[in-house]
Amino acid sequence: MGLSETIIAAIIGASATVSAAGFQLMRTRSQPSVRPRRSTLRAMLTLVALVIASAAGGYAYSELRADGARQEMARLRGEINDQLQALAVANARRAEVMPALPPVASSEALVQLAACVRSGADSDGPAPICEAQSVAPTVLCTQIPSTAERLGIDRYSRPLGADGDWQVHAAEAGAVTHDVSFVDAAPGYVATADSVPVCVNVWNEDPSRAQVARIVVRYQPRQAAPPPVAAR
Repeated sequence: MGLSETIIAAIIGASATVSAAGFQLMRTRSQPSVRPRRSTLRAMLTLVALVIASAAGGYAYSELRADGARQEMARLRGEINDQLQALAVANARRAEVMPALPPVASSEALVQLAACVRSGADSDGPAPICEAQSVAPTVLCTQIPSTAERLGIDRYSRPLGADGDWQVHAAEAGAVTHDVSFVDAAPGYVATADSVPVCVNVWNEDPSRAQVARIVVRYQPRQAAPPPVAAR
């Protein structure tokens, strides 16, 4: 019912008191009007004894309930502590078995591209475009450690002298944005034991202004394998 221990004890005491008073009232009505003093004193002592006994019983019952509640709370607290300790041990073991992944690193390179050569002189009508044979690609290379895992390459460009964020190009090879083209290229030099080159062909198809091209290669260093354990 959700009653507190104090209320339960009061209910028990009040019930005992009412019962004793009713019992005494019934005895008073059943006896003649003239009663000896000894009978009256005996009835009063009986009533007082019943009240004291009911109070003591109510207090004992409330203490018993409170002790049971304290034991239940202690049991629940112990179970929670055991679960927390087990979780901490499991996390520690998981951290030992699965070490943290190395952070992602990057290597970048950029180059300045001159405006391309127009196909004709300035005149009225549509603006002339660059001659296809005059657009010579520039090889833009950077390098990453030979033991690293390559995650991706980002391509950027912006007009020479422009401030602010770089304009992001599509990750696919052959992307063309803002008159700057990027195409994956074969490395211009041989990989070594310590590094691997990553190269891109880039050229400017804007006849009116120079551009700056930039590539960023994201990679993750590989952890060195543990040395083999010698057989005993």
